[in-house]
This record gives sequence, C-alpha cells and structure tokens, in this order.
Amino acid sequence: MASYIPPQFCDIGKKASDLFKKKYNFNNSLIVKHRNKKNKDCALTIETKGNVGACCGVYGEAKVTCESSKVKKHKLEIEGSTCGKLNGTLEVEELAPNLVLKLKAGCDSTGSGCGTQAPACGADKKACGDKKACDTSACSVSQCLANLDGSVSTSYRREGFAGSVGVTHKKKLGVCASAVVGHNGLSAGGYVGADPVAATIGCYGVGVQYDHADIVLALKSDNKLRSHNFSAYHPVNKDTTVAFNFSYNPDEKCASKQRQLCAGVEYAAAIDTTIKAKASSSGCASLNVEHRLGNPNVLLGFSAGFNLLASKNGGSCPSSPDKFGVQLTFGDF
Repeated sequence: MASYIPPQFCDIGKKASDLFKKKYNFNNSLIVKHRNKKNKDCALTIETKGNVGACCGVYGEAKVTCESSKVKKHKLEIEGSTCGKLNGTLEVEELAPNLVLKLKAGCDSTGSGCGTQAPACGADKKACGDKKACDTSACSVSQCLANLDGSVSTSYRREGFAGSVGVTHKKKLGVCASAVVGHNGLSAGGYVGADPVAATIGCYGVGVQYDHADIVLALKSDNKLRSHNFSAYHPVNKDTTVAFNFSYNPDEKCASKQRQLCAGVEYAAAIDTTIKAKASSSGCASLNVEHRLGNPNVLLGFSAGFNLLASKNGGSCPSSPDKFGVQLTFGDF
C-alpha cells in the first residue's frame, strides 16, 4: 500500500462532520465573490455578503483572501462584519519541510456570535427552550480590544505521523498539543490542553480513525474522556454520500440530546444541483438544496430546519419549517 500520512487530531472524523455542518445556512444572504488570478504573487479573492438573520437583523460581512503560489505558500485572510466582528489569519506552508505555521487574531464585541451558521445536526437547543437573545450593539475600539483573542500554532505532517502545538489567548492563556500516528489507513492519537498560569490540565482526549476508499470510521473521546462520538462516512457512488453519527455527552443540558443519533445524505441530483438532508433522534431535521444557474452565473441555495417533535411539545406542525434561509451567490464561486 502507498505511504500513508495520518490526519491531524482535529481532522479525525472531519468528513462526516462536514457533511452534517456545511451548506446549512439559515440566514437570508446576498453574496458577491470576485477572484483575481492574474497576479502571480497573490491570488486575491474578495467576498461581500449582506445578511438578514432571524435574531441579528440586517448586517453585512466582508472577507479578503490573498494566496501565494510561490515555493513558500502563504495565505492571508481578513474578515469583518458590521455587528462587531473582526478576524485575521496568516497561514504559511513549507516554513520548513512538512511544517505549517498559523497565526490568528480577532475580536467579537457582540458577545453572541452574530451571524454564525447553524450548528451540526441536532445541536440546536431551541427545542429545549434554551433561547439566547442577540446583542447587536455597535462595536467600539475599546470593546474590540477587550474581547481580543489570538492564537499561534504549528502543525507537522509526514508519513506515519502528524502533530501540532499551539498557544491561544481567549480571556486566558492556554497551551494545546496533539499527536497522531498512522499506518495503512489506521490512525490513533490524542491531545492535551493546559493552563500554564494555573499549571493545570484543562482538557484531553483520544481518537482513532480508519480511512478507506469506501468508508471512513472515526471514534473520539473528549472532555476528559466524558463525551464520546462515533461517526461513519460512506460514498455509496459518485452521486451519493451518506454519514452517520452517534454522540454521548452526559453534560448536555437537554436530556434528549445526551445520547443522539444523526443520519445525513448528500446527493448530486444533476450536474448543477445538489441536495443535502439530515435528521437526528432528538427530532431535528434539515434540508439544503443548491442549484447553479448558467445565465446569469448564480448559485442559489435554500436551507430549511424542522422540529419533528414540535406537535408533541405543543408547537407548530412539524411539516412547517422552524427556520429557513435563502442564499444568492454571484461571481466566482
């Protein structure tokens, strides 16, 4: 078998996780993307977005990305929003052979994560009555500095080994390190996070993944080995992919989600049309449809979320969307 390079610990189970998370956007958005690839030193991408959120009202976002195609590849990304978010990321590849350096800094004065996408299948606590109000107050310089976060991390990958070390500051200082070893598609590893000021271990976890052309199986134990997550990702054919996820977290506030099974599918109905759907044992279900138009060049996206147990809990009809969003993307997508 060809040489095998294992994933970083944070990427164990990522294929199934992406199928459950990506593209499910419950904001109404108008997006314009422009890519300038003429500059050989820096491929520039500019993305602007106007959103109408369920709780955050009308707000705008902008993201500028510069990617170098030289021997020492680098990527600079800056994004911000009118509701008080500003983030910057610098990623340098091949700083040394197989070594990647990543610097991140940002602030969020909203205190509510305004405009973030919906969580993974079944993670919405709305069914349990946990409704958090959005604070969309304007961002001042002092507020931004008070909520400034940052991180510095390095990651290394080669045949049979992947590892990373990082230092973060989010209200307090933290250090995290991970290591994964792998052979013939089988990977196993763990991570540990510590508070260097208090000299205490804050978190640790272990994980294992089997990666084959037809299936990817992953098992992770996190939160000091208190919570567990098993996922399976299976490309049925070139048009259809399915994924399953079972999670156990005794610290989950919502009792129905302490043990939860999720199933998801992605289906390419046509060259220009993709359909995604997911459902969980806690009664949450979501649907996403994407369709590319030829003239004009537009990507149309539609997402809807349903609470299948709404009628039992005295809510609306389960066939009525609990939340929905429409996205129009123009330009280079």
